[in-house]
Amino acid sequence: MGWRGTLALAALLLLVGVYAYFDVISGQQDVSIRSLLRELRPTPPGQDAPKVLHYEPEEIEAIHLRRGDVDLRVQRRDGKWLHASRPDALDDFLANLLSLAEIMTVEVAKQDLPDHGLDPPKAIVELQRADGSTITLRIGSRNPPATGVYVQIDSSEHVTLTGALIVWELEKAMDAASPGE
Repeated sequence: MGWRGTLALAALLLLVGVYAYFDVISGQQDVSIRSLLRELRPTPPGQDAPKVLHYEPEEIEAIHLRRGDVDLRVQRRDGKWLHASRPDALDDFLANLLSLAEIMTVEVAKQDLPDHGLDPPKAIVELQRADGSTITLRIGSRNPPATGVYVQIDSSEHVTLTGALIVWELEKAMDAASPGE
């Protein structure tokens, strides 16, 4: 290809670039390249979704974990978890629970709770605040694609689908809450 072909190709590329630029910015106030790149970046999943739980990790003074025959309870005194094999992991557990996003609310009749693993629940996490109030998270089954888990908060009749990460977090917390050797 000669210089004329290269010039024609460069002009065509410039024309397509200008068209794409103006097509993307239509309706935007800020037309800088930086705003375009920021605009094209999607919001990570769960970042805009409402959170399942709301509390301050520092206000939790006891954690009670139940799954199957395993029943573990740990208590915090003076900022330290007592009788736990990995106290730092319990702090991580409390922080990670706060990141659980509400994927969707599912309409489930009371008689259908067993179908979602919530009657009886597969696991229960109770968080006791310093003021004596308790947050109870009832963990059920995974959804059919196994990407989420059905949960209920306190005595709510609503069933929420949240990320399956909660199962892994529960496993780590149960290991951390086991008495140290």
